[in-house]
Amino acid sequence: MTDKAYEELTAADKTSIGFEYQYYYFLNKLLELKKGEKLGYEVKDDVHIELADGKFVMIQTKHTLKTNANEDPANLTERDIDLWKTIYNWIGVINDGALGRDSLSKQLAFISNTEFVLASNKSDNERNAFLTNIRKCQKEEMKISEFRTYVNQLIGSTKEPKKGESKLKLYMTSLSQQSEEWLESFILQLKFDLDQDDLIQSIRTKIAEKIYEDDDSRIDDVFSCVNSQTSVWKFTEVKKGNKLEITFDEVKQRFYKCFHNARSKNLPNRNFKITLPEQLEEQIFIKQLVDIEDVEPTDTVIMAEFTTEKLRLSKSLESWIQQSYITEDERRQFEEESIVKWRTSFRRLHRRRSSTKSPIDSALECLDSVREFELEIQNQKIGTSLSHGLFYSLSDRPSIGWLPDWEARYKK
Repeated sequence: MTDKAYEELTAADKTSIGFEYQYYYFLNKLLELKKGEKLGYEVKDDVHIELADGKFVMIQTKHTLKTNANEDPANLTERDIDLWKTIYNWIGVINDGALGRDSLSKQLAFISNTEFVLASNKSDNERNAFLTNIRKCQKEEMKISEFRTYVNQLIGSTKEPKKGESKLKLYMTSLSQQSEEWLESFILQLKFDLDQDDLIQSIRTKIAEKIYEDDDSRIDDVFSCVNSQTSVWKFTEVKKGNKLEITFDEVKQRFYKCFHNARSKNLPNRNFKITLPEQLEEQIFIKQLVDIEDVEPTDTVIMAEFTTEKLRLSKSLESWIQQSYITEDERRQFEEESIVKWRTSFRRLHRRRSSTKSPIDSALECLDSVREFELEIQNQKIGTSLSHGLFYSLSDRPSIGWLPDWEARYKK
């Protein structure tokens, strides 16, 4: 027995990538859906499409981690177990007596109404005689009887692995045993969607085409939104016990905002990973808030909340500049206008301070006043949290303050 490291034993099974591949293939097809169509996930097949004319496309997805000498996904071979098992499963569906398809006429009717697609990251190749002969039959360059002869010869020349390790010959035989009329009908409906390795890029391309943008950040935003919405939809429908089927109109409704926001040219509102400083209380803006009794010296929770708002604002501005949503001049003007808003409140509240009102009382009123502002940049409101974040950032430099003598206290 070979000992394995604990982390190797507990690592995610590589076969799980097959399920991820199936999901992203579904997501890719979801973005292709047309008016009147319906897309299903693990209902009639791995993925299926119900077309507007009532016909069906049944899709089996197969993923491989094997690579060739060029480190590309391995070729689909004529003895590929995934290929033959998929065909075997389709034969079972077509000839399913429990669903009333116990006669040739009913089987042929089902086949003529259904397209069968094997989708895989495995590579198409001219050396695969099975693929070549299927295509010859579809072009009427090979007779069905000749194709059956080819399959029988393939069965005869196929060596099975050790007992119980493979059912390859069983799968092959199930096809060769079908009638000539059945075979001809099935072959005409058999399709291959191979070399589908980079589904993520395919999804990104479709998103770019829909939002008329090559901006990677906007594409990322839509991808994240669509992926999240799809995951929520799957979870909700499964929890309700419903089949995972979604129509074009439902897709349009569910994903409308994902694409609308990207097309609108609005500043993207992103969730950044925030790393808080170890000494929250040492920040100048926190010292200012403690000194006016807005924050208790030991209240690290509220200190962390305010610091998060400050850092989110800084990261947002940096991101918008880097991605050319705003310019440095627009950032400067945005901050200068915000300082003017603060100065107006500061002067008004400290100028009206009476004998019964302390400097701290006026400082708190000034703080409360600026917290009510919802700031704008490029005529777009940035929201309350980011607006607070800007004033915290300005008071941390410090470019603004709350007490009358804030400059003397904190500008050192």
